Amino acid sequence: MDGDVARLRQQLDDLTALRRRWLAVTGGRSKVFGNGNGNGNGNGNGNGNGNGNGNGNGGGHEDNGI
Repeated sequence: MDGDVARLRQQLDDLTALRRRWLAVTGGRSKVFGNGNGNGNGNGNGNGNGNGNGNGNGGGHEDNGI
């Protein structure tokens, strides 16, 4: 149990340090671009009513060599 806690704490410390370095390099402004595509299909019932809803989310990041 103690070993797991220590390992998770180390992971958290590593991630925190990485984030701090990233923020220091970018000044808190990362170049993040997101592209989303959504497709929706609807089938009409016997009354001729159909609704189609589609949501798409996509994210990408620019690698600045870090």
